[in-house]
Amino acid sequence: MTLCRYAGLPYRPGQRLVGFAYVRRESVIERLTRELNALPPVPEGTFSCPSDNGSEAAVALRYAHERPMLIKIGLTGCPEAVRGAISRWGLGPPGARLISDVERLILVRRG
Repeated sequence: MTLCRYAGLPYRPGQRLVGFAYVRRESVIERLTRELNALPPVPEGTFSCPSDNGSEAAVALRYAHERPMLIKIGLTGCPEAVRGAISRWGLGPPGARLISDVERLILVRRG
């Protein structure tokens, strides 16, 4: 599993890499996978997310006999985890736990 952290404003999403981590421990991969799977679907409606600065994490999963999977996770505002057309809601305890774990694992470069 590869984790990447991208800066928010003034950069466009996914433009400025500020940290990354390679996760090899099976227990950590399993925990993050459980946390991703625990996220509920995004509720219907329109949302105002004024504290969203566009910062995000990308999770790349590689499987032996399947295509790689990329999941993007918004880290601020109304965070979502998105894989293709599938979106999961990052607000609430499951999302807070996932975001906290991902940010703790990623080594952020300063400067």
